[in-house]
Amino acid sequence: MVLAAAKYFWFLPQLPFDADQEYLALKSDEILNGKLTLLGAPTSIGGMFIGPLYSYFVAAVMFIFKGNPLVINGLSAFWATLTVIALFFVGKRIFGSHAGIFAAAIGLAASRFLDIANIPPLVIPMALLALLLLHFIKLSPNPRRNLIIGVLIGLSLNLHFSGIFFFPLLLTAGFYSLVGILVLITPLIAFELKHNFFIVKNAILFLSAAQTEEPTSVYHRLTEFINSISELIRVPAGFTFEVLAKIITLIILIFSFKLVKNRILLACLYLPLFFFLLYPGHLLPYYAAISWGPFLLVLGAGLSKLWNFNPKLRSAIIILLAIFATLQFKSWSHPSTAQGLDKKLAALQYIKLAAGDKPFYLSRTMYPTVDFGYTYLIKYMDIRSAPTPIDPTYTLVSPADWHQIKSDIIFGDIGIVLPKEKNNEQ
Repeated sequence: MVLAAAKYFWFLPQLPFDADQEYLALKSDEILNGKLTLLGAPTSIGGMFIGPLYSYFVAAVMFIFKGNPLVINGLSAFWATLTVIALFFVGKRIFGSHAGIFAAAIGLAASRFLDIANIPPLVIPMALLALLLLHFIKLSPNPRRNLIIGVLIGLSLNLHFSGIFFFPLLLTAGFYSLVGILVLITPLIAFELKHNFFIVKNAILFLSAAQTEEPTSVYHRLTEFINSISELIRVPAGFTFEVLAKIITLIILIFSFKLVKNRILLACLYLPLFFFLLYPGHLLPYYAAISWGPFLLVLGAGLSKLWNFNPKLRSAIIILLAIFATLQFKSWSHPSTAQGLDKKLAALQYIKLAAGDKPFYLSRTMYPTVDFGYTYLIKYMDIRSAPTPIDPTYTLVSPADWHQIKSDIIFGDIGIVLPKEKNNEQ
């Protein structure tokens, strides 16, 4: 628990505050200002949305912490920490304590497992939901258990479109699971009734791949899924290790049916693969998020079998895990922080102090993919830029030397071009 919290919280201020984080921050700000909504975030597929409940939850937390932008990634770090802990407890319940320890240890060490810097904050809790579903589905059927299963699936539909991958699991639950889902997606149902089933129509269009101009091959889609899983165990030490991770992943996927007998776990592992193969277009790697936990559990179960099969193998397993953890630590303990939240706040704070009480204009000259986060942060910092260009003008530049611009002050990879009079004063 301590190590998982350290891994995910230690570098929190340096983590990115980009488009996905800013969306949640701006949406929570709107909610707190009375602009309520029936929709959550738009998906990467046009005309489709998730439920809004997580936005309302974030708004409540943002209210408690007075809009601090650290809340967004802080929540992601919290869910990620709980996921590592859940790997142990669920693994222990299904396969035994050794399997739980191995699964949690690999998840803890892996730099790409729930990497907050590269995975949208709405996706991070999906892995935890998958593990919780495995826990509750294994319980004896009863109304309370079925209701919880429905609630968990309903929650997933308020986080990411891949929540629909859980739907086949409803075959193991009863009527109360449907009640749980319907309650959690009530806002979406209300929106659909009001707008002539707008989202349903776009979902059908998505599944039919009518919007896909150049369908990908089955091999390409299978490779995308395997790559998304192999990232969990890939050692960032060269192409050879990348290939090795893919081979190990493929072996585990092939022999998972012999390693484990838990059908629900196998369903969580393979359901995303089914959708990857079904949809001819391109799906982002994190659409397989619900497979990550089950994959680590299967890997933990395999290592547990080797551990108990021959005591002579135990030293080798410990050494391999130690090497894996060491190489992974080198990766996640040195995150790329040049565009981190702390750098953006430092740059804005400098401008605010330099400008003082005099009217000024804040300009941004940035590469399009890094020009995110500033709309909320400027509001959070209470920086009141003039609506139209005036003198003095402060210009944020990112990267700091973009188009060979000479920045006067640099924070990480964010530069500031000062007004002429300020520059002369320095």
